[in-house]
Amino acid sequence: MHSKNSEKFKFCLEAGLFGHVKLNKNGYFTCNVNGKDLKLKGLCKQLKKCFYPNSKLNYTKRKNGVKKRETKFGGMMLGLQVHDQLKIFANSKSFEEFKKNIYKDYVDVDPYFMKALKWLKENNLKPLFSELPVCDIDTMIGTAVDMICENKKGELIAIEWKTGMDNCFSEHKNVRLNIPFFNLFDCPRDHAFLQLAMTCFFLRKEFKLPISKAYVVHIYTNNCNGYELDKDFISDNFEYVYNMLSSFNF
Repeated sequence: MHSKNSEKFKFCLEAGLFGHVKLNKNGYFTCNVNGKDLKLKGLCKQLKKCFYPNSKLNYTKRKNGVKKRETKFGGMMLGLQVHDQLKIFANSKSFEEFKKNIYKDYVDVDPYFMKALKWLKENNLKPLFSELPVCDIDTMIGTAVDMICENKKGELIAIEWKTGMDNCFSEHKNVRLNIPFFNLFDCPRDHAFLQLAMTCFFLRKEFKLPISKAYVVHIYTNNCNGYELDKDFISDNFEYVYNMLSSFNF
């Protein structure tokens, strides 16, 4: 079954309406405005400044344009590999095309990729596209949706994949985020909630694409768990977060 929302997303995709935003080789997003590629601010960095400026996690470091993850949180290279394989899978038009594309760069698929695939199947989700860059022109903030799927009702579902971090994904020291997020803690899982909620808002604001459900999905050694964003959390806080990001001169 296809809904108007999933059909609209496919139309936007085929019409190249997302093509003005790109992730360049140096690791930051650009947006083409009047023929010029302008550098965008990264969403995660802006959220950190607003809502968890004193966080000690800093679990990604950048060196020569490449993100590296500190030892405590597991291998960044694993995350990049799994994301890439999921991207190849979601963006291939057929299983034959997927097999052809995956073996160009990989000897075999990653076990974490298989866990993600199993989670998608168990939740009856069909991938439509992966690593979709989006931005908000007014704030000049860019980000990417890890995966857009549709369910059996044809509703749009957004997914943020997180890999590794077996023992610390939701680990915190009872430190909460700034107003209004006192129900969220300073940990990778809750940072991802905020990131995904704002990404959904950009999709709705820029392209009138309402996301019916959104999940932060944690792939780790023993399992693959999906954490659904509460609808009240999204609806109650979208506008506030956006206004906060707009008012800060970063």
